[in-house]
Amino acid sequence: MGRSIAIVSGKGGVGKSVSYEEYISTSNGDALQIGPYIDSLIEKNPSSVKKVAVKLVDGSEEIFEVLDSPADLQVDSFIFSQQNQKLVHGISKPVCLMRKPAPKIVVKLVIEGDSVSVTPEHEFIVRREGKLQKVRADEIRSSRDYLLRFKQSELVGGEKRVDFQEVKGVQYIDYSYPFVYDFQITNNGGHFTHASGIILSNTSICANLGVALAQRGVNVCLVDADIAMANLSLLLGMQSSPITLHDVLLGEAGIQA
Repeated sequence: MGRSIAIVSGKGGVGKSVSYEEYISTSNGDALQIGPYIDSLIEKNPSSVKKVAVKLVDGSEEIFEVLDSPADLQVDSFIFSQQNQKLVHGISKPVCLMRKPAPKIVVKLVIEGDSVSVTPEHEFIVRREGKLQKVRADEIRSSRDYLLRFKQSELVGGEKRVDFQEVKGVQYIDYSYPFVYDFQITNNGGHFTHASGIILSNTSICANLGVALAQRGVNVCLVDADIAMANLSLLLGMQSSPITLHDVLLGEAGIQA
């Protein structure tokens, strides 16, 4: 009898998004403005957009728009192991692009000569007290934390390299645009790159681990334990269920074998 393994995914990447005006770096060094880029793809081919209803903790619902990544879109991606303090670089085609209802407030992190605005839940790879850590935007502190940055050398033909930029300021600003945006990275890549070189977080470790185990003949059960905004099904190309763990915990739905 083969082994069966259950993998539980907690807080997912749905709440981790960037604001309309931010520029994302592609693997060939170009920069694309994420809001106009995804908006134009949705407008050009609205029939290709999947609309996913996500139930929030307060019982309300929000609609997330999901579309496949264009074939020519390639980004620098990274796998980060906090335990081993290792960062592995690769090039990936995002599995999907997402447009989501925006919060009223976003967090703006300021570094020397640049900044990036994201949702409060968005995580960054930060050097803090001599170690690399994943830290939410709303938990980052200026003059203490350093953001990991992946940048091409200014020399002609210079290679890309990793350095650190001190966080000069953390600002909470009103956000009036109706949407925020996200790239869902796969192929073992959990992070992509802002045009400033700052490495942005987006994790798909649970899905990748489940697929890898299944390919080895193991019976795998994946459980998305994000009560408010589960999105594991999106990574696996499945239709999102209207019933979530939140409904089960409230006694409004049961679990059937």
